[in-house]
Amino acid sequence: MKKHWNFYCNWRVQVLGAIAFPATLLLLGESEDMGALFLSKAAGLALAAICWRLGKYWVAKGQINFDEIAYKAAVIVVQRLKKAIKEERPPKMVSTKEAAKILGITPCRMRQIADRFPHVKQGENKQGKLLFVRDGLLKNY
Repeated sequence: MKKHWNFYCNWRVQVLGAIAFPATLLLLGESEDMGALFLSKAAGLALAAICWRLGKYWVAKGQINFDEIAYKAAVIVVQRLKKAIKEERPPKMVSTKEAAKILGITPCRMRQIADRFPHVKQGENKQGKLLFVRDGLLKNY
């Protein structure tokens, strides 16, 4: 993972970010005073132009490669998304009979108090099969 962050060690990327951030804030900011509004937009445009010119200059000299930076950032995002998907597991579901057995009540009573517990209904009919989240049974009883 460390090898993917080496683009951030390039001080030119940090300079561009330090110029682009206040430029964005100045361009998107609002003011009730027309003079302050005009000055903030002018300063934002000036900073954006400086950032643009520096970026073009450093790209032309080969000191910054934005394609490589974008690729490495995309790799980092994909790796984190894959890790998050692996960690996310669906909850274990149990039937009405199993849920009643866990709580020590009858299945009929379990159906009566089903709304107290996290559950889903399988089937499209009115009398669908109820599946309860196993971990939520004891928490809500």
